[in-house]
Amino acid sequence: MSFYYDIHKFGLLKHIEFVIISWRIYVLTTIFTVNKRGGFELDYKQIIAEDLSAQLSEHLSLEDIYQLLENPKNEDHGDLAFPTFRLAKAFRKNPAEIANDIAEDFSSKVVEKVNVVGPYLNFYLDKNTVSTQVLNDIISSPSTYGNSNVGEGKNI
Repeated sequence: MSFYYDIHKFGLLKHIEFVIISWRIYVLTTIFTVNKRGGFELDYKQIIAEDLSAQLSEHLSLEDIYQLLENPKNEDHGDLAFPTFRLAKAFRKNPAEIANDIAEDFSSKVVEKVNVVGPYLNFYLDKNTVSTQVLNDIISSPSTYGNSNVGEGKNI
């Protein structure tokens, strides 16, 4: 009850509902935006790229891994996906087998689970970690949360 009261007191109830209902949208946008409020914002795509790099540094650079991470076409396939096609020649294996091998040894502080679908590694972000970050962002700057300069000075 006090949590609800504190949120209501700061006028953040609509933001919290948005985060809880559609947290995935916020997460995917934080990957590509810079925090304009002067606060620290996690870059989940970068974190996953670094964690993959620990396994793949002999075959792909961190920048290559980052560029290969993509949003899955189907939202049921997680928050980020990593195709293993480029690794087939180096590993001399089928991309689906490579995906399974990587998934077995993969660990990350921001990933709840990894699912392999054919040659793709599908990453599901840890909702507790993401929610905590979003709530901290809202509470730390309630008057500017959600503000953006994207499109400023341009015709839309």
